[in-house]
Amino acid sequence: KKPITSKNLKDVLEVSDNTASTFLKKAAKYIEQDADGNLTIKDNHVFLKQRISNIQSKKHRYVRLYIESYRRLYKRNTNKKYIGYVLEMIGSLQISQNAFCRNPREEDPVEAQYMTMKEFCEKVGSNAGNPSRMKSELSSLRFVDRDGNEAPAVLFSEKDDIFIHPGIIFNGWKYYVETI
Repeated sequence: KKPITSKNLKDVLEVSDNTASTFLKKAAKYIEQDADGNLTIKDNHVFLKQRISNIQSKKHRYVRLYIESYRRLYKRNTNKKYIGYVLEMIGSLQISQNAFCRNPREEDPVEAQYMTMKEFCEKVGSNAGNPSRMKSELSSLRFVDRDGNEAPAVLFSEKDDIFIHPGIIFNGWKYYVETI
């Protein structure tokens, strides 16, 4: 494995110089450069690198993220800003339902408090006055799975509850999208 540096970041992420530079500026509170020029995580609470079986306490919430699925999402869609909003909100994801919630740690789907489009907009700091535009942009995002099947990356229920394609965060072979 080769360490990630500010010089090779654009190649690792497969993005432009400008995008890599913007990423470094926005992620500055989480990433630092060591004496050898390698990028490292500042706060060990941002990412836990250990076996899931070692995380016994319920106070540690974890999601296994897959870079490959993010790359496919990024390459398939032209509006990168809205991909960023979806990824920014992963912390508000109720895992068993793949839904953005006000109480994402709630394990009982019946007790889940689904986030409204207005709340989603306020959390990401965009389109707060126009949630229908945000919904339209999110609806246009497409996800391509490992087998090349294309599906919406973001789905909405009849009540406008917001769901994401499970392949974005759970990139195994046995996931499926249930009709909402």
